Amino acid sequence: MQVRKVLPLVMLTLLLLGLNPAGCSRNGQTELTLNATPPSPDAEDGSGTTPRQQNLLISFIGDIMAHDMNFERPPYENIYAAVKDSFLKDDLTFGNLEFPVVPELPMSSYPLFNNHLPYVLAAFSAGIDVFACANNHATDQGGNGVIRTFEVLQELQYQKGLYFSGISKEAGSPWAFSEIRRNGFKIGFIAITEFLNSYAGKDYVYLVDYTNTEQKDRFLSFIESARNSYDLIIVSVHGGTEYSRYPETYKKDFFRRLTAAGANIVWGHHPHVLQPWELVKEDGVNRLIMYSTGNFISGQIWFLDPANPDPVRRYTGDSIIMQAMAGRLSDGRVSILSVTPVFTSNYKDPEKGMVVVPIETLISAEKIPVTWRTFYAEKYLETRRVMQNHQDLHNFPQ
Repeated sequence: MQVRKVLPLVMLTLLLLGLNPAGCSRNGQTELTLNATPPSPDAEDGSGTTPRQQNLLISFIGDIMAHDMNFERPPYENIYAAVKDSFLKDDLTFGNLEFPVVPELPMSSYPLFNNHLPYVLAAFSAGIDVFACANNHATDQGGNGVIRTFEVLQELQYQKGLYFSGISKEAGSPWAFSEIRRNGFKIGFIAITEFLNSYAGKDYVYLVDYTNTEQKDRFLSFIESARNSYDLIIVSVHGGTEYSRYPETYKKDFFRRLTAAGANIVWGHHPHVLQPWELVKEDGVNRLIMYSTGNFISGQIWFLDPANPDPVRRYTGDSIIMQAMAGRLSDGRVSILSVTPVFTSNYKDPEKGMVVVPIETLISAEKIPVTWRTFYAEKYLETRRVMQNHQDLHNFPQ
């Protein structure tokens, strides 16, 4: 057995408090602030009137998985209890729903997921308003499963105001944005996936293999054609390599070309681990790229030994609540004014099962065994270093 050198927990905690990759830390939140300020609320627009300052706070999280150790332990509201305040205080929260929802079939875990309405409603009740449904597990229950998932979510949209994108109930439907209006902003949201585990039912999913030049260019043209139709364009991209902590060159190229085509925010997932994010400037406005937001909730660390963790699974419990503040510039265009990442991790609560908790809370919680606290502290320190070392992490474009 390999024996790890473990730093004392007190030392790790002190290092974490001293390690501040982006300027300041408050309650597990690291704020990155734009150098340029939005127009003053008092500024006149030339018509003698005072325009109202419009901002929009949007949160992005990682994969919402449904392994058996997750769905066999209701009530599911426990999963989000420690983080829901962040969602309920923002204007919109986006999450990747990585399973079909077919009420007529039994709930099932990997490799062919399926779940029921209560699991989705728990996420929605916690404040997760918008779901990406285009991912490699979208067709786990075949084409009929995609259709049924669409019908269930559409009913929730009508009844409760939930939004979703990435699937259709009509085979071969053309790409279409889900339109969201919030705080005076008109938002266009679309979700795509690079691949599927099963291609039976692929015609019901927004599938874009961005390693294929023709498919990639066609989707980029679609985004560019819509850039003047919305105040804010958000693109969800499911793809890349599982368990890789850095994005591949081809993935970085595609994400950056999406911002050049008009996307304000590109939100990535699938690797099951966190990857760096960056801010780019296109046409005078700041845009946010998140290469992977990790696993927000899953069962992938359920059997992990914190004293000797599997190197592949080590980071699969980690995610982030990335809160982006968007605001209008003096010319009316929308720019990303600041981002605030809140690092989270999954915790195997002895009474509630797997739950999501801010990682700094886990490090300092005395009720958690010291081996687990050390595990969380060590990997948090390493994750912060990885993010800090990414060249674009904490510099907004000038």
